[in-house]
Amino acid sequence: MISGRKSDGGLALFQPLQEQSPCAGCLSGCCRAFVVPLTGHDIVRIMADRKLSFWDFGCRYADPSGDISRGQAPHFHFDDEPETPFVVGLLQDQSTLFAGARKCRFLQETANDAAHPGGATSCTIYENRPMACRVFPTRLNERNAVAAMAVPEYGRAGRDPAYRLCSRPWTLDDLDVAEARRNLQRVTEEMQQMHLLADRWNRSPRSWSVFPELIQMVFGDVRQTA
Repeated sequence: MISGRKSDGGLALFQPLQEQSPCAGCLSGCCRAFVVPLTGHDIVRIMADRKLSFWDFGCRYADPSGDISRGQAPHFHFDDEPETPFVVGLLQDQSTLFAGARKCRFLQETANDAAHPGGATSCTIYENRPMACRVFPTRLNERNAVAAMAVPEYGRAGRDPAYRLCSRPWTLDDLDVAEARRNLQRVTEEMQQMHLLADRWNRSPRSWSVFPELIQMVFGDVRQTA
């Protein structure tokens, strides 16, 4: 079950059912290696529940190669760079544990000390984390069954310890399969809605500065009635 945090040479983000989980010894490489794409529902949830402005955590990432969207998140175009496809995701900051590395804005890092000789990390919005975080590392296979993704050893080229991922492959025994299916269905629905919005937006790209207002207008009412 992906439901909490676990201390094991550093505070890991997840606590699956098995004692020695793939997150054992984790310093949140997934929160450094990957851009976290956002759905409209993610945005309004974080804004409302954390009392934040979109600009406190939202960012746009140029994605001409499609490496960020991975065929899942939609591309948005904006009037200042109409030819550039962007993915809307969580803002990243400089890591304090790993020189030169970046991290999710909401990843809290603790430097090496006696209690955490390897350093420690924790998610400060765990209960409100985006759907992309909730479904990692699961997918629906060709039989529409929940499966664990094959996660590479490192999330970026090279062997930079900042981007080291899971200590071993995930299996279904590490997951709450029913919860994983619910989250996969939910993220699919939310991404479909985001794609529909992108289709309409991209017919006449507008300013990035007004994007949060549109998200609040479209998805704020949905959240209130959910």
